[in-house]
This record gives sequence, structure tokens and C-alpha cells, in this order.
Amino acid sequence: MSFQYDVIVCHNTPLDVVKHCSQYDKTQFLVFGGQDVNCDAIQRLSNTRCFPISEFYLVLGRHQGEISSVIYFPVGGFENTEHEFMRKPVIRVKRYYQLIDYATQKSIPQFYFDKDRILPFPKFDTLTMHYNAHEGKRGFILGNGPSLANFPVHELKNEITFGANRVYLGFKDWGFAVTYHACLDRIQFEEHLQEWLENVPEECTKLWAFDYFGYFAPKKSLPLNFNYAFSAAPRFAGGPEEVFMGHSSVYLLLQVAYAMGCNPIYLVGVDTNYEISTEEQRRGFWTSNESQFHFHKDYCDQGDRKFALPNLELAFQSYAYARQFLDRRGVKVINLNPDSKVRDFEFQDYREILSQ
Repeated sequence: MSFQYDVIVCHNTPLDVVKHCSQYDKTQFLVFGGQDVNCDAIQRLSNTRCFPISEFYLVLGRHQGEISSVIYFPVGGFENTEHEFMRKPVIRVKRYYQLIDYATQKSIPQFYFDKDRILPFPKFDTLTMHYNAHEGKRGFILGNGPSLANFPVHELKNEITFGANRVYLGFKDWGFAVTYHACLDRIQFEEHLQEWLENVPEECTKLWAFDYFGYFAPKKSLPLNFNYAFSAAPRFAGGPEEVFMGHSSVYLLLQVAYAMGCNPIYLVGVDTNYEISTEEQRRGFWTSNESQFHFHKDYCDQGDRKFALPNLELAFQSYAYARQFLDRRGVKVINLNPDSKVRDFEFQDYREILSQ
């Protein structure tokens, strides 16, 4: 007979864990601790095994089907209860994690501590719940290229809009926030999550990878089952259950807009005109002192900010595949930037579109 486990994720001292273990049934505990947790001390508890936090997904994946519940202790111990749920990032998720299966993690009951009470996780929407939510309506995907600065974005205030990463730098000037905001660049997510949480307003629906579920919970969340796995041939999501890497945020947003039923889909500020140096290719990330590849002068923080390295060759292959995929399904994608390096979609003058 296989054991049933209660998983405890803690960021405080072993004494806190010992204090509360007696509240649970006598199932085996799998305890994951941050840097302030003495794994050896916890492991001396009966029916308890302790792992570093970096092995969270690896161990959960190994015990799929055997997990009774996942319980998150608040960062800083039980006295740190001023935050509703865990609205601040509590750990840094590393890119080499082996992720637990999406369907399995979604089915595990998850809880968190609040003022010494165990409360269930809030329920999040999924993309499946938004399938065809905007059927037959036009949607606008905002890239972050320089041409966005010359586009009258303010005229899109009452449209369905999708944006990603630091697109929020334009919200104040435009007078509105995009309808859906995505952050799937793992470097940006892990190193600048707090900035994102502070700058993307509450009314904006947030799209992020489901494997970060449990570490933070902004309001109006829409976690995606984002498949980061590299594939030599492009893949495009035919439904809302999974979205695929296409080497650009725009490719992800195309899949989301398609799943939500948007038709036509307009591309704005999608320039895809990067210059990547040999040194940046060697390092595996890129920076920019002048933000010359983006619409806002502060986008790259004068070279202090790292970005995931774009693979332009594979990105262009992905766009070509998306064109074929969507054409077969009668979905029109129109690029409103005639100078864009993405040549797979029909071009149209934005003034004609906005006057309709």
C-alpha cells in the first residue's frame, strides 16, 4: 500500500514546524524548507522527511497520486501575517526544476496559514474557463518594440488588449492597462516579480506559468499550463489546455487570443528587430544600455536588467507555423506595423482599423 503524504512548504524555523505538526493526521510529511530551515532537525521528527525547497517539484512529481495536501507556511514565520495570502514572492523558482504534471498539481488540495488558521487556496480561473470568451471579437496584441511608441495606443482603451513583460511602463501615458498581462520570461519573473506585482493593476488579468502556483497569488490570476520544453518543430495550442513556447511573448499571446476566440487579431509594436552579440549568445541572456529595441527609454534599466535570449530564427519559424495554423481555422492575424521583421501576416494601415 502506498503512503499518503501531507506536503509542508515552510520558510521559517523548525520549531514552528514542530509546533504545528500535531494538528495533522498521522500521515507522512514531506517538508520543504528555505534557507532558514534546518532540514536535519526537521527530519528527526517521526514520519517526516525534509528536502531543500529546490527539490519541491522534483519530489512532488516522484509521488504523483500519493499527495493528500500541500500546506504553505508564510514567509518569515507565523508572525508575518500582514499580507493577504502570499502576495509577495516567497522563494525564487529556478529554471532547472522538473515540473510536476499540470493536471496532478491542479488536483491536489492546497492550503496556507493565516493567523494560525489553515485556509484553502483561493480558486483561480484557468484558460479553459475563458475558452471562446471573446468569440468573434477583435483583439490587439501589443509587442514592446520601438514602433509602439509611435502608435496611438490610447485609442485601444475600450478594446480587448494583450501585453507582456514591461508593457506596463506605458500604462500611465496611455490612460489604461491592457486587459490581459503575461509574464512568461523566467528571468523577468524570478528577478523582478515584485515590480510586476506593484505595476500591473488589480483590474488587469495576469497570465503566468502554472508551475509558479503557490508562491504568490495576485488578484485576477489566470495561470497557464505553459510548456517550456524545446521542440525542433513549432507547436501551436489548438485548445486552452496547454500553450507552447514559440520564442516570443507574442507567440504565447497569439495562442491565448485564439483560445479566447478573438478574430481578427491585430499585432501592434511587434518589431522583432533585435541585434544579439556573440558575447550575449555565449552568456545565454542579453542586456541593452539604451533600450533601443523597445518602446520605452527605461525598458532595460540602462543595461542593468537581464532578458531571456531570443532565438530569432526559431521565432520566425513559429510565426510562419502560426499563420498556417490559424489560416486553416479561419482566424485572421493582421500586422499593423509595415516595418516589422515578422512578414508572415497581412499588413494593414492602423488608421483604417481604428476608424472602424
